[in-house]
Amino acid sequence: PALTVGELLVRNTLVTHHDMRSGRRTVIQIDEITARTSGTDSPLDLVFKGAVGSCPVSLTGTVGPLKAFADKNRPWPLDVRADVPGASVTLRGAMRNAQAGEGIDVGFAVDIRSLDRLEQTAGIRIPVEPPVKISGRLLDDGPGKYNIPDLKAILGRTDLGGNLAVDLTGRRPHIRADLSAGLIDLAPLMHEKTGEKAAPGGSGKKTRIFSENPLPLDLLTAVDAEIVFDADEIRSPLTVVKSLHAAASLKSGRLALNPLTARIGGGKLKTSVSVGKEGGLGRLGVKLTMEDLDLGKMPAQAGGGDKFAGSADIDIDFTARGNSVAALMGNSGGHLILLISDGHVKNSYIDKLGGGLAGSIFRMVNPAHRQKDITVINCMVARLDITKGVAYTTALLLDTRYMSVEGSGRIDLGRETLDLGLRPKPKEGLGPLSLSLSELVKPFRLGGTLARPTLKIDKARMAMILGKAVGGAALLGPAGIAGALLGTGTAVENPCPAAVQAARTGMKPQKEAASGKTAPARQDTPENIGGAIKGLPGN
Repeated sequence: PALTVGELLVRNTLVTHHDMRSGRRTVIQIDEITARTSGTDSPLDLVFKGAVGSCPVSLTGTVGPLKAFADKNRPWPLDVRADVPGASVTLRGAMRNAQAGEGIDVGFAVDIRSLDRLEQTAGIRIPVEPPVKISGRLLDDGPGKYNIPDLKAILGRTDLGGNLAVDLTGRRPHIRADLSAGLIDLAPLMHEKTGEKAAPGGSGKKTRIFSENPLPLDLLTAVDAEIVFDADEIRSPLTVVKSLHAAASLKSGRLALNPLTARIGGGKLKTSVSVGKEGGLGRLGVKLTMEDLDLGKMPAQAGGGDKFAGSADIDIDFTARGNSVAALMGNSGGHLILLISDGHVKNSYIDKLGGGLAGSIFRMVNPAHRQKDITVINCMVARLDITKGVAYTTALLLDTRYMSVEGSGRIDLGRETLDLGLRPKPKEGLGPLSLSLSELVKPFRLGGTLARPTLKIDKARMAMILGKAVGGAALLGPAGIAGALLGTGTAVENPCPAAVQAARTGMKPQKEAASGKTAPARQDTPENIGGAIKGLPGN
């Protein structure tokens, strides 16, 4: 053309963008825009100084000639840097067909030194601790096909790298990723700000644990994906996960995570998860095994204390159908097995639990908690078999040096109700305690809901066993009254093996036959019952 513009200058200008859908207005303040070139076949130098909203922005750099931009067979180079307070973005490379956005070979680098101003501008907290450095090369393998072959990211203490590819040419976008990390630090993501006020209205106490909100199952059909992820170490405030390997695929609305393996607390974790939609309902399947988990190492590795210790095995096989978490739990099946052996819990931690449910149960199993520093747990065994959303106890036992607590009953996961009977059994050789024997052998019922559990004396069972106690007092004498109170005698020395076998096989152990001896007949009046209780040690 006969006319060539060598310099364009814009100063002191406001541009307002009005998003008609959201109604949001964005004001762009232009202090200065400068574009200079010596001709249409020469590079173009760019400068921008201004602000987007309240965030100052500056941009400097060079892009290719105008003729190269218009020629689809000629590379169009660019070398541009944008700066905002505490952060910068750099793009350097070329595009073969810039008008169509094809033939991309551009390196990028993001460097965030501070997030304060970005958080203020966005109005949200960004759950990452600086420094943040992300770099790589963006390439295209044809229209709609992009990949980053050498992605590197440092997010605070987290380092991540690998290959990422996106294909937009099919019915659904397809993502393929092969990523690895030396360290993943989840502490910033799990950080909770203190001092925030509760939402107005209501007491803040939940009435249900499982949400009835519809699950976003339609998102499963938004994309297809194949992801492989490996991490040497993942740290969180709760525990440390090492040697994690996960392979996930999302295809035609079905998500499969198989396998996921890792080491946690010295133990071996293996799990598989499937999520999909079938007959209009969401379908969830989970299989998980954990072997030789050291409970003491979990908080210790994450920098916590040593409140707990013990070795744990976990086995979960769970299937469910529904379109919300509540519906899934109400229409579920499978089993859950928990085995803990050779453990202990610090009594100072029990005291911190106060009069809550957990503290009450721990005090029940260790009547000498005020004379000892720890409560020794010989074993904790639980097996729940789930049918149509109701979990039935096949085995439930907590055994300590002084007491055994056996449990039976059910948990309705759909209604979120508890109906469990807990029967404490004192062991021989309790020694002098500050509690009366009658306090040690009271049967309890764990009821209420998952959100608001209650632990109360089982009055019906108490009346029954008190009648047995009074009837057998003449034969047994005060020394043997505990056996009569419990109906089945004091706890066996080591009930753990039988409970473990029941948990592993799913078959309840057969109860031992009665001894055959019966106490002399006696009329159990309130006066007799009261007199027998008063005759117990500690009453």
